Amino acid sequence: MGCTIELMEWEEGPVFCDKRFMGLFAGRRTGKTDAIKARIKRRTQKRNFRYTYISPLSSQGEQVWREMIADASWRPRIVTAARRPYPHFFLYNKASIWMRSFQRPEGIRSTGEDEICVDESQDQVVTENAIDTVILPMLADRRGSLLLSGQFRGEDYRYERFFVPGQRTLAYLNAGRDEADIDPELNSTPNPRYNPAFESWRFPTSCGYCFQDEAGRAELELQRSITRPAVWDQEWACIPRANANAVFPAREIDAISIKRNPPIKFEQEPKRGGAYLCSVDIGGKVDQEKVTVAHQSGDIVFGAAFPLDRDEEQNAREAMEIARRFRAPVIIDTTGEEARYGQTKDNRVEKHRKWANQFRLPLKTFTFLGLNKERIIENLRLAIQDRSIGICVGEVGKAICDELKAFECTYNRQTKRYTYQGPDGKRDDYVQCLAMTVEGINRGMLARGTGSIGEFIG
Repeated sequence: MGCTIELMEWEEGPVFCDKRFMGLFAGRRTGKTDAIKARIKRRTQKRNFRYTYISPLSSQGEQVWREMIADASWRPRIVTAARRPYPHFFLYNKASIWMRSFQRPEGIRSTGEDEICVDESQDQVVTENAIDTVILPMLADRRGSLLLSGQFRGEDYRYERFFVPGQRTLAYLNAGRDEADIDPELNSTPNPRYNPAFESWRFPTSCGYCFQDEAGRAELELQRSITRPAVWDQEWACIPRANANAVFPAREIDAISIKRNPPIKFEQEPKRGGAYLCSVDIGGKVDQEKVTVAHQSGDIVFGAAFPLDRDEEQNAREAMEIARRFRAPVIIDTTGEEARYGQTKDNRVEKHRKWANQFRLPLKTFTFLGLNKERIIENLRLAIQDRSIGICVGEVGKAICDELKAFECTYNRQTKRYTYQGPDGKRDDYVQCLAMTVEGINRGMLARGTGSIGEFIG
């Protein structure tokens, strides 16, 4: 192959695989870049083969280009190698290799490639939209292959679209923080979502070259002792579903939903003698209006999302009809002044208030701003951690859990505050509803007595 590095056993799969779509997820310092270089050298032995290596930053592509050109065993195959306009190689068999970056995704488009490697795919510039609108069309003409590499970042599009379909069994799909969390019985349980066109791998840092001897293992333990567990899970242990920025760990969400015993059933009507609280997050131009109903125990027993293209009056009435059905007080998020169809959010709140008054429902408004939001999200986090709330199973429950698992926290150095939001492509409307629910319960906003609205406590 013209490769000076002797391949380790784990690298043979990524280097020799011939599937259309591949996901290589490996911890830091594992050696995945060496596997990628070995794969490039092997694939470009085919005449007229076009290969493109894409990284988040151009400097990373130049580094790979320099490492490859420094390989003496590789040089006899090279006709020309240049760094401008982009680092590239032209080989004697008319194959070509280009190193590009996502700094300007629109500039990557070309007539077609035989294979593309997207490295460090967890970077924020490597969006799902860029993969769909730039990368995949480049592979269509020549029926090319895609190798997506990097670390996990929760159950994002890479996990769902490129890791899960490439797993033949369920072994890694239910993994938690440790290897011990992987159920041996699942190693033989077929994955119903497996697709023969896909192949995916997951390798922790302990598979790397430098960590095979006693000194290497000791270094790894030292690194683990000084690294935050959430960062270790994502960057080093390469745990599926791990997300260092996640506010709510996936295992805690599972504990209050699918693993809760007994499970919470979705309710269409209130239980006799129960008190409920209805939370409404008003939609905008791109966000759906969403409604949740919580039982006095803290269990989320109902959820609904309204279409974007519906009349605001209809949304307001239907939301209040849900609250009336459960005889529940209503709490509404009034954050922001986002306009929709020429109306501010305050005007939309008034529509909900009008229907609440008509149905004789108590209604309170709430605002998520600044430190107030940090405190409220922290209260929700503690409620999930303590399992003082639960989520119904089923399609609605899954939608709520998906938003919770994707919800992230990032630190803004300019404002010196934390920002809470869903990543690109993920909504957080259900998260806001749950945060309001916890706040309402903590403030005693459930109705007095049983089976009636009564008065707000507090």
